[in-house]
Amino acid sequence: MILAVFSDVYLGAGLFRLEPAGFNMGSGWWISPVTILMPVMLLFSLKVKLKKNPADIFLLLFFVWSALTFTFNTDQNSFYGMIALSESVLLYFLFRLYLKKEDQPFLTALFLAILLFQTFIGLWQFYLGRPIGLIAESIIADNPAGITTSENIRLFRISGTFGHPNVLAAFLLVLYPFLDLFKSIKSWANTFRSMVILAFIFTFSRLAWVVLLIVHLIFSYSLPYSIAIDRFRKKFHLNRKAVIYLSTVLIIIYLLFPYILLRFKTIPARKKHEEEVDREVTKWTSQLTAEEIFEKLQKNGVKAGIVQTLADLFADPQLKHRGVWAAVDHPEIGRCHTEGPPFAFSKTPFKIDRPAPMIGEHNELVFEKFLAAGKKAKN
Repeated sequence: MILAVFSDVYLGAGLFRLEPAGFNMGSGWWISPVTILMPVMLLFSLKVKLKKNPADIFLLLFFVWSALTFTFNTDQNSFYGMIALSESVLLYFLFRLYLKKEDQPFLTALFLAILLFQTFIGLWQFYLGRPIGLIAESIIADNPAGITTSENIRLFRISGTFGHPNVLAAFLLVLYPFLDLFKSIKSWANTFRSMVILAFIFTFSRLAWVVLLIVHLIFSYSLPYSIAIDRFRKKFHLNRKAVIYLSTVLIIIYLLFPYILLRFKTIPARKKHEEEVDREVTKWTSQLTAEEIFEKLQKNGVKAGIVQTLADLFADPQLKHRGVWAAVDHPEIGRCHTEGPPFAFSKTPFKIDRPAPMIGEHNELVFEKFLAAGKKAKN
């Protein structure tokens, strides 16, 4: 099982392709060696007794919370997440059944090997600005150029052998503390730690950055920079327990945040809370000009435009650049501008060289030339 976990690291994309292709769930979750091995091991583990551990309760509570979140927010990514989380919970209990204390040195070395393997792959990806091309890189199956092609952004995000940069960030976050347990390479520890943090940053998973900051700066005594936190705490006379409790409360608030936003999640929910939505939107829009709002929305992929007056349209730099407004001499108004067609052809450009006709201006021409010609043809 341990070797399967080591070889797993999301290799399903390269090693386990289902036929027909419609059965492949994509980079959210892949069938992998662990997926196949776990049911077999569970059959042989039903009669093995498991000793109680406080960590089991917290893990099950987290699983229940995730399942509850999924029931309120049923989308494709949440579904894949629940499958992956179920596998992880089963793995945890299988390890609890079979691993012993004397196995810890070997596990530490194994976890460090996986951590450094993913770190090297990620940093190499960042150097190249694309996936390396390994069979192990699950992301290639969906996005050969990296996840940024589907996210439509110019920033390249490393993913290691995983199917998404956020998964790599979570993986590095979990295994990062094992660097402190491996005492025999203490001289290299700071170098490896710096490499892991660099890879962690290059995933550009901002939520994971916040979690790393909270967990490793506030809760860890062993890390060098925790000394700075202690100095800060003593300077402002802060109790360490109070800081931990406050951080825990903030984390709980963040975890519950999706439930707070559920009232704005769907169109019927937003319609039901329409006044609240209008208030929140008004708070934001009242501090910006129409042009600033337009630019911010466009940069974030929101299709938006400004409701412009005729004067706004005439001053619009894009319309000026395309030559939409043409200057003409009107017999009554004088010099004025008229609107051209909204399209422009490179080989047959349009040209407006006269104003719109006056009422009855072409009556004589129509009566004498066209109607007369029509009568002759008829006769």
